[in-house]
Amino acid sequence: FLVGFFGFRQSGKGLESLANAMRTPELSAAGVHLVLVGSSLPRMRGHRSAGEVAPATFEGLDVIDPGLLSAENVSRWLRACDVAALPYEEGLSTRRGTFMVAVAHGLPVVTTFPVRPDLVGICEGDVAFTPTNDSDALARALIRVRDDPAHRAKLTSGSRAVSRRYSW
Repeated sequence: FLVGFFGFRQSGKGLESLANAMRTPELSAAGVHLVLVGSSLPRMRGHRSAGEVAPATFEGLDVIDPGLLSAENVSRWLRACDVAALPYEEGLSTRRGTFMVAVAHGLPVVTTFPVRPDLVGICEGDVAFTPTNDSDALARALIRVRDDPAHRAKLTSGSRAVSRRYSW
């Protein structure tokens, strides 16, 4: 079971919550992997960029890090994932290009409640929402996607519907 995160590894993206969720016994089991699609922020003179999440965040996790990828290979990795986990600390918003890419790939998405749902127009059922900075709720949502094929299919359908509504 591949849990995909897509985007730069910077603060505000909820990677600490995702890493903690992946440490729950049900998700740290054999056969569950976290795929980090996207790269670290560009490096300045060999130092970690301001706002970049420390690599230690992922210690002890079964992580697949394909590194810097071409657009075609980003798409291949996203299609290989079973779910996209996008636990933004500020909630889902219309400025989240990483979310739009995930739904364009038809992935079931687990993300955080939008601060302004009236501006987003995406409802529960299109995606699975969790509160911000709640790794337990995030873990439960990911486990449900893994263990409930009907729920996963509903989220896949919802993701595709969002993609059609918000196509470029």
